[in-house]
Amino acid sequence: MTKMSNKYFEVTDRLIDNVSIIRITDGEFEGVEFTFGSVAVEPDGDSARLKFEYNIVTGEHLIDPLDRFKNLICDILTDIMYDQLDKEEVIYKGGK
Repeated sequence: MTKMSNKYFEVTDRLIDNVSIIRITDGEFEGVEFTFGSVAVEPDGDSARLKFEYNIVTGEHLIDPLDRFKNLICDILTDIMYDQLDKEEVIYKGGK
């Protein structure tokens, strides 16, 4: 994945288990670093729902309330996925 940044996060050059660390650079969770684990898109009627795992690298003490943090990183994941689709860099692994 190419290094990516926007107004509220950046995908860093640092890796954990070959996965890029993402740093939140603005807002109430500024300074939190995390990685995504498995990601799935599940059908939900006429739309789809993102299901994902994540691991906090630094700044766990800044994550309150948890539901707002999860909403933010879901937005980050969506931005990354759209960016990869635009650049034709999507890598699909496994699944049915």
